[in-house]
Amino acid sequence: MMSGIKKKWCFLDRKVRKRILISILVGVSSGVIEYVFVIVLQLFLLSIGIMDESTVRVPFWVPKSLEFTLGLLLLAGFVRSFATGAKIYLSRMVTQHFLKTTRSRLVSSALNQESVSTSKVLSLFSDEANRAGAALTNLVTGIIATITGLVLVVALFSMAPIQTLLGLGAILLFGLLFKLFVGFRSSVAKDITSEWRKTNESLINSIRNHFLLTVYGVVEDEEKRCNSALARYLELFRVFIFQSSVKFSAPLFLGTFVVAVLSLISVKVAPLEAALLLSFLYLFMRLVQTLGDVLVSANDFRVNGHSLMNVISWLESNSRARLSKKKGVSKVKKTNSELSAIVAKDLGFSYDESVEALFEKINFRLNVGELLLIKGASGAGKSTLLSIILGLKKPTEGVVDFVGVGKACLGEMLESLVGYVGPTPFITEGTIRDNLLFGHPNKKTVSDADLWRSLEIAEVDVIVRNKKLQLDALLDEAGTTFSTGQKQRLSWARAILRNPKVFVMDEASSNLDLLTEGKILENLRPYFKEMIVVAVSHRNTYDSLASKVICL
Repeated sequence: MMSGIKKKWCFLDRKVRKRILISILVGVSSGVIEYVFVIVLQLFLLSIGIMDESTVRVPFWVPKSLEFTLGLLLLAGFVRSFATGAKIYLSRMVTQHFLKTTRSRLVSSALNQESVSTSKVLSLFSDEANRAGAALTNLVTGIIATITGLVLVVALFSMAPIQTLLGLGAILLFGLLFKLFVGFRSSVAKDITSEWRKTNESLINSIRNHFLLTVYGVVEDEEKRCNSALARYLELFRVFIFQSSVKFSAPLFLGTFVVAVLSLISVKVAPLEAALLLSFLYLFMRLVQTLGDVLVSANDFRVNGHSLMNVISWLESNSRARLSKKKGVSKVKKTNSELSAIVAKDLGFSYDESVEALFEKINFRLNVGELLLIKGASGAGKSTLLSIILGLKKPTEGVVDFVGVGKACLGEMLESLVGYVGPTPFITEGTIRDNLLFGHPNKKTVSDADLWRSLEIAEVDVIVRNKKLQLDALLDEAGTTFSTGQKQRLSWARAILRNPKVFVMDEASSNLDLLTEGKILENLRPYFKEMIVVAVSHRNTYDSLASKVICL
């Protein structure tokens, strides 16, 4: 258990850990300040004649003039207010710093994985991250309140040990009886996290398949299902909020009752001077309020803590996967050598040794000017083989050699050697120029003539010329001013602009009609002589161009 706590502690950012440790100091300071405040208050009441010097426990050497005590009271009040502000600032900054660093880690982990669950990552990035940040706020608030409470207990014992012992005993007894007879659902925290995940996944799945839902006329059904899940989520939160409200308010009522009893005891059984009794009662009520803060923080942490553990666990597991991936793929140093061929020797791949291999014994030599066509049914392993050829995935058996540049994979040379067009166009917010230059290894060397040449080859130049700002026309992230087919042609132009040594077309014409696809391939034919081309397609368009064909 201790090793697990240590791992979670080490996972937190250094600044977050530092602020959590500072919260201990703030907790001690808050307790001491409260104790000093009541002493200064006694001194002030003495200076204005409300109390007699014989009933006030203030050192004889302390000046008792009205001006001095008034200034001291104002100073104590300022320090007390500053400490309260410091607690708020500290807890909120821990949350915000944690959110920033955690979301940065989530982005890094998600973008460096071969495949991730979109709904899971979005849930972690938004609601789960927010609740995880709230968990740290609960933790810091709880630490400060607990430490402050302990200091107040010490101060109360120094003032009136009998009353303090009786008061703490009454609180403890009431707490045990409350837990025994009232009790709360211990699973509500876990249920809230689980219900939110289901709601989030349902919404994302519905949005992804909106066209199908509309065609089948079940949009209203899905809307009802999502609203029903949100209603369950709200009900769980109602229970949780009720628990927090009771746990915060119960100690306040109990404190009032105990204070009344202790006051009676202090008058009838164990007499205290008026000033001392006043100070004791004030500090005891502050202790009760602090106890309420501790209980609420602990209750909130039960809910938010699940999200904190989920975020940490996901990042830890994906960090290990990322590290394993890096270990399994050797990187090739950049070199001036020319790629002359890609050679595959006895390639095989299996996701699990206990199941049948996805493919095995694949051999080929692909020279510059040749096109390898990979065909096969859905799930046959086309994308996996492509990832292995590019060095992004390690084969279970065999090896891929890149003649002229390295042994096992392209590694760091991918960005300068490969041009890629996939089935889904990738558009970023910015100008058409920005989108064409996206990911280009040598942006400064690209002229407008180069940009127009790539657009012409991709059969999209006329569309761009008709834009008012042409290359500097703005696109939003969704590329709403372009059709899906036009966006895919922009992706072709982006890949062509790189003058790649390896040109990869992964279902690159999925959004193009056969006529447009044929024109683009005809425009590219002269350039293919200087490239190694790998195409993944279920169409027959590439058959006449292919030098080699692999059917999976």
